[in-house]
Amino acid sequence: MARTSRPRGPRQEDGKTGSGPAPLSPGARQNQLERLRLRHLRLLDLVAEQGSLSAAANALHLSQPAATNMLRELETAFGERLIVRSASGSVLAPAGEIALQRLRVALAAVQGAVLDVAESPAVPTVRLGIIPAVGVTAIPHLVRRFTAQQALPRLCIEEGTVPVLVERLIRGDIDGMVGRLDLEGEHVAMARDIVIRPLWTDRLEIACAPDHPLYLEGRPVSLRALTREPWIVAPHGARTREFFDQRFLSAGLMPPRPEIESFSFHTNLPVAAASRLLTIAPSTAVRYYEKLGVVRALPLAEPFGESSAVFARRREVRMPALEEIADILAEMA
Repeated sequence: MARTSRPRGPRQEDGKTGSGPAPLSPGARQNQLERLRLRHLRLLDLVAEQGSLSAAANALHLSQPAATNMLRELETAFGERLIVRSASGSVLAPAGEIALQRLRVALAAVQGAVLDVAESPAVPTVRLGIIPAVGVTAIPHLVRRFTAQQALPRLCIEEGTVPVLVERLIRGDIDGMVGRLDLEGEHVAMARDIVIRPLWTDRLEIACAPDHPLYLEGRPVSLRALTREPWIVAPHGARTREFFDQRFLSAGLMPPRPEIESFSFHTNLPVAAASRLLTIAPSTAVRYYEKLGVVRALPLAEPFGESSAVFARRREVRMPALEEIADILAEMA
C-alpha cells in the first residue's frame, strides 16, 4: 500500500516545523513570565540584530537546542510567535517587533541601574542625549547649578542629530533628550509615549569671519544676496539644514548648495572664521563664538526665524535626577 505524505509547515532553521504556542490561562502565563531571565530578552534582541537564531545562540554562548528552548519559553510567556525561522535565517514576527520595542527599554534600564549601584558612593546615572547647541551654554549652566548644590549626578552625555536621539530615546538607550521636536509632523506619533517640557526659544543666525566683506559693509543682507555666497552647513537630515533650506524655499529661492557639509557647528564656525564661507548656527552658539572674537553675526534683512527646544523622556522613566535636570534647564527660558 502506498503511503501518503503529510503536508509539512515551513522549514525552520533547526529543521523542525513550528506553530504558535498553546494558549495559557492568565495565572499560568504570569508564572511563565516570572521565569524569564535577562538572557531571554537579550535573545530576542540579538536575533533582530543578527538575523539568525544560531548567531544569537553563539553570542550568548548557548547551544542551538538551549537557544531553541529559551525561544519556546519566551513565546509561551507572551502567547504569540515572536520569531519566524527559515532555512535562510530568522526575522521577528509582528508580535516580536512590538515586544522588542518594550524589552529594549527594560534591558537599557537594567544597564542604567548597574551603572548607578557600581558608583562608590552610589550616585544616580543619567544618560542624556543633546543636540550640539545645548552643549554651549545649557550644559555648563546645568553642571554649575548641580555643583553649587553638591548634588551632581553621573552624567553620560551623548550628542547627535534629532532623528538619532529620538530613536535612542524610544529604544531606552538614553533616559532623556534635549532637542527640537516636530510635534505636529514627523514626531507626532511618539507623543503618546513621551513626556515633553518646553524649555527655551532660540533663533538661527548667519555667521561669518570678522573681516568678511558682507559684514564690513555694515548693511542688512538680503536672502537673495546670501544665495550667491559659499557656505558650510549641516548635511541633510539635520534640523538646522531643514530650517536653512526651508527659509530660502519659502521666499521662492533655491537654497545655496554648500561647499562643505559638516554636522557640528563647533567645526563650521571656526571654518567660517578662517575663510569666506558663511554658516548658520543657533544664536547661543554664534554669540558664544562672537564673544571669543572668532566670528561675527551677519545682519540680515530677513531673519531666519526661531526654533524651540524641549526636554523629553519616556513616560515610564521616573528619575528624580532627570526631573531636576529638566527643572534647571527650564530656568534658561
